[in-house]
Amino acid sequence: MANVLNELIDVAITALNAETTFSLSFTAVRKWQHQYTPKEYETLRVTLLPVKMETERAGRGLNQEDYQFDVVVQQKPDTTANSDVDDLGDLLQEITDWFGSVALAPASGKVDVMKREWPAGAEAGYHPDHLREFGIYTGVLRVTCRMHRA
Repeated sequence: MANVLNELIDVAITALNAETTFSLSFTAVRKWQHQYTPKEYETLRVTLLPVKMETERAGRGLNQEDYQFDVVVQQKPDTTANSDVDDLGDLLQEITDWFGSVALAPASGKVDVMKREWPAGAEAGYHPDHLREFGIYTGVLRVTCRMHRA
């Protein structure tokens, strides 16, 4: 049996990479960690990472399953000035909005609910310490998908 969370992320990546309306060009990938070499941060990186899965009984023979993954937008801008960082924050907002309008349909079941949030440590949408200490913008969106399956 395939890992449903990875399948869901792969469906999201296919849809993200097919979208042409984002203000910055990127190719999203799935990884277990969002770590790159300093040289690799010169290129815009959009990485989807599995976070967790929770399941509970929803009724006779039916489970409610919540799957979470992070969408991480990273790049080392020329400077940390607003003019260099704003476009990256704008892209994170575009991706956040996009996940609110797209229907993901993995082979393992229909996604019933999708929650979007900026997680702890990135409540403003990004990790300020990454920008301050390393000069790297790290924007994070957490997506929760709910499925009901037998």
